[in-house]
Amino acid sequence: MQQYELLWKYQQVDMELDQYEREMRASSNRKELLKHRDFLLEQQNVLKKIEADVEIMSDRMEALADEARAWDLKTVVHAHTDPGLHNAIVAGIEQIHHGQWASPEHIRIMQEKNLYYMPILKITSQRNYSSWDSRPWMQKKMMDAAPNHRDAVRLAKEMGVKLMVGCIYPGPGDRWVCGEGTSFEMMEMQKCGLTPMEILVAATKHNAEGYGKGHEIGTLEPGKQADVVILDKDPLADISVLHDQQSICAVFCDGRNVYHR
Repeated sequence: MQQYELLWKYQQVDMELDQYEREMRASSNRKELLKHRDFLLEQQNVLKKIEADVEIMSDRMEALADEARAWDLKTVVHAHTDPGLHNAIVAGIEQIHHGQWASPEHIRIMQEKNLYYMPILKITSQRNYSSWDSRPWMQKKMMDAAPNHRDAVRLAKEMGVKLMVGCIYPGPGDRWVCGEGTSFEMMEMQKCGLTPMEILVAATKHNAEGYGKGHEIGTLEPGKQADVVILDKDPLADISVLHDQQSICAVFCDGRNVYHR
């Protein structure tokens, strides 16, 4: 089966899981709950098989990376563990997203090849994995990966790997509010030893450079485009002020004042 077909099947199964979870929460019938639980367990095995199949498809990864560079295009991969993680790093994919099980050797090669690393620590944060009781297999994978995920970020900082800041879809609505993912991610990175300035550089300059847009955006310089957030507190003293909406005085987008207090 071609890779795109496997990925589409993966998405279909994931959507089915979400539908059954909603039904489980709405049902008061124990027999129905048990039936849905059995379905989820069955789908768990399907997902594991699909995930394994997708991860080992590396035959064209290096060729894809080379061709993209020839066209001055950037490549990005979502990889949590080996063999997919190792294959992507060795192939020189410019952006490595997640990397929950990145080893010291992975980090060394990232630094050697001048790759960018977007860890997305939100995924393995306690706040996130504690909200997935309905998917115990996924919850366990997040919990198990959390310590190594953070160790990888600490080592990446120490070795000078260019870190980026990214987030992912909100997650369960009872735990997350749409729009808070980026500032939460920045706080998680601070817990890994990054200074507020290093986090701000990662979120602006490195993000722009990672996507090949460093000449247009990412820093405040004459001739570049920029959106600006003005605060009444100093994020260099504590990055968490960006998570507090009450600290925002004004926001400028495309030169227009779109919010002011």
